[in-house]
Amino acid sequence: MSLRHLACLALVTLALVNAPLAHAVPTSEATTVKPGKAIDLTQVKPLFKQRNRVAIAGYQVAFVTHNKATAHAMNILGSGTAKASIETFLGNVDAALMKQIADEAYVTFVQKLQEAGLEVVPWETVKTAKAYAQLERHPKQTGYTVNFQGADYALVAAGDFPLWFNSFDGLSGGKGSKKNIKVMWELEKELNAVILQPSLAVDFAYLDTSGGKFSKKASVEAQNGMLIVPAASVFWGSLGGGLSYTKFTDGFWAEGATGNWTKAGDSNNAALVKGLAGLGIDIGPASSKKAIVLDANPAVFKAKTLELLAGAGEVFKRGIQEVRR
Repeated sequence: MSLRHLACLALVTLALVNAPLAHAVPTSEATTVKPGKAIDLTQVKPLFKQRNRVAIAGYQVAFVTHNKATAHAMNILGSGTAKASIETFLGNVDAALMKQIADEAYVTFVQKLQEAGLEVVPWETVKTAKAYAQLERHPKQTGYTVNFQGADYALVAAGDFPLWFNSFDGLSGGKGSKKNIKVMWELEKELNAVILQPSLAVDFAYLDTSGGKFSKKASVEAQNGMLIVPAASVFWGSLGGGLSYTKFTDGFWAEGATGNWTKAGDSNNAALVKGLAGLGIDIGPASSKKAIVLDANPAVFKAKTLELLAGAGEVFKRGIQEVRR
């Protein structure tokens, strides 16, 4: 066999597994991990070191509904590439379920703040504040989807909160408001409270790629399990006329699968494709070459996502407790 023939034997592999993430912080450690390992505490301290009154001005959850990963590998002669790619879509989860999750996660977050020893201003007081009426809402309050860093998200506001963004929020789709930063400051003064607006993004699958220069293999691995998306998750806050933003420093995840992978070309996938269309997501003609869909168990999906969001609230709570000692 010639060297040139060997050089052309670049392999492409695709693994679809239900294994949990093997790195970062799992929800099972939310009550024991040092908070600074999960979230950046830099701006938590100036918010809460000497203040014990907080108002939640918004709480929204962004659900990944579609993601894609591609890996490349050069052959040993340095020319030509092997390529592997995968598209994942969320199935069996509708907008009503997303709303239930956001609503219940918000209630839990309020409880976490109270456990931290904070006084939480009642929502009725917040929404009737003079400054709150000045918030610029996103033009699309329901059914809002956005593409951020290659993934598609469906965003849902909890309770009676409006969907709103500041100008630095990547999930705003270019509709974030500079005015809202000033409004948060005015609300902070009016209510004499720390103003928070958590915006948390969750994904149903972890996509991992491998390959690169002189690698023989290009592979993409899809692992089913709920995780916080660090790049899109922020506990926004108002800090003396500017913005405070507390982000996750790395992955934060809930162990356990929420469903099973199904090929987009399978005959039993018709209902899933229709359900995605109901969320405003069109994967086109059913084709096993184009995509795989997570056939989620709605009850399990809800339970695992709530576990994830509760864990996120737990580490934020413990971060507040740490800076207040």
